[in-house]
Amino acid sequence: MIDAQAYFSLVQYGEMPERAEYVNVGVVLFARAAPYVLSKFVASSRQADSNIHRPSFFKDMVESLRCRISAEFQKDWTLESVSRFVETRTGNLRLLQPRSVLAENPIDVIEDLYAKLVCSRSSAVKKLRIGQKLKHELVERGVEALLEKPEPVELPQGITLKAPYAYQNGRYNLISGLSLISDPNHAIEAASAQAIKGDWLYKDTQIIRPAKLVVVADVEGQSDNFVHDIAGLMEEHNVGFYRLDNIEGLTLDIRRNVLNHRH
Repeated sequence: MIDAQAYFSLVQYGEMPERAEYVNVGVVLFARAAPYVLSKFVASSRQADSNIHRPSFFKDMVESLRCRISAEFQKDWTLESVSRFVETRTGNLRLLQPRSVLAENPIDVIEDLYAKLVCSRSSAVKKLRIGQKLKHELVERGVEALLEKPEPVELPQGITLKAPYAYQNGRYNLISGLSLISDPNHAIEAASAQAIKGDWLYKDTQIIRPAKLVVVADVEGQSDNFVHDIAGLMEEHNVGFYRLDNIEGLTLDIRRNVLNHRH
């Protein structure tokens, strides 16, 4: 009798990993029935997302991962070895932790997973972008036009901090969106990176034009405890924090300070 127990891992690509904005670009299936390890990826960057601006880089990354998977699991696989492999895949191209699936016919299963998880979501990727969500919320509340479009800030640590909006309230507040709707392990990495950058910004601009990073995070699907701890992390690192679904405090501060400065 064929062992139908299998596992699949979703492959995601992000132009800016620090913002945790990823799109699904492929799936890898680990099965006990032959063929044992299968992978299926989008044919091109445009098929995944028309906003991918480095198609050659994307193609090379996908091909490199395909070869790495083939070499790593040429002989056999275990759930532990798959999990370890997934944990080492970080950066622009990442794999999510393996999930259980029955696969008596692995070829049919991977085609079905690809159709449901990759193809069906690629056309809606623009709706998921945190930058567009942030702009929509600010426009809806009538404050987007009050904000500045700041230049990137070069920090002494060699890091460039970019934000789409800014305003003054005693400090120059750089407003940046952050998606935390992915796996909590990846979400905490993205949040930590922003917290560190925000702390550097706050401390390195104390004397000349004090500045502060303000993060507006999409936390859909995350637990209240997780969001509470992320908010605490940001506060410890001198970063303002708002949930995307609750930015009334931010919009009030924008109106109060920007309109007052104009009079």
